[in-house]
Amino acid sequence: MKKLILLLTIATAGICSAQAKFSIKANLAVPTASSTWKDVSSSLGTTYDESGKNSVGYNVGLSSKISLPGTSFFVMPEIYYTEFKNNFTESKTNTTLSANNKRVDVPVLVGMDLVGEYFGVYAGPVALFKLKNNKWYNDFEEFNTKKFALGYQLGAQLTIKNLIVSGRYEGTFNREERNFINQQTGQDIVYDNSPSLLFLGLGYQF
Repeated sequence: MKKLILLLTIATAGICSAQAKFSIKANLAVPTASSTWKDVSSSLGTTYDESGKNSVGYNVGLSSKISLPGTSFFVMPEIYYTEFKNNFTESKTNTTLSANNKRVDVPVLVGMDLVGEYFGVYAGPVALFKLKNNKWYNDFEEFNTKKFALGYQLGAQLTIKNLIVSGRYEGTFNREERNFINQQTGQDIVYDNSPSLLFLGLGYQF
């Protein structure tokens, strides 16, 4: 019992002595096929050519950075509201549709400061809570059956005084199936894909 009390006391002291900083962040969200440089550069090139039209979403949220005492490691829990869309063409009928996405994202990231507290890298899981999103596209109505997904993020951030510049990649562990049903003809198009995302953004640290 004495050992347990001692461990709890040490743990409580560690938590209390941990340095926590809070920030607000906003990011552009660019869909990309994968984390390879070829796909990322292609996505950024398309975004530039289209001036962001039909290819860029966004997210805004709150972030906390909890430094672990005596180490260069930190824990970074966050919460965001995210919106983006990705266009796709069904090969058999050559029908082009747009899949809208509205989510609440909850990343829990673990990172390491490489240059003081100015530059750090991080990675970890992210819980994706999808909001109800039935929408019409011409004669098609979209149905999204899955409301939760689990993904992962990895990235880096640069902190200059109170300004944060960051970039991160997000992938998912499970694929998403979405149905688009033509209410006039009954045509059913199944879209099976969970797009990866590249987030580029700014933040302000309090």
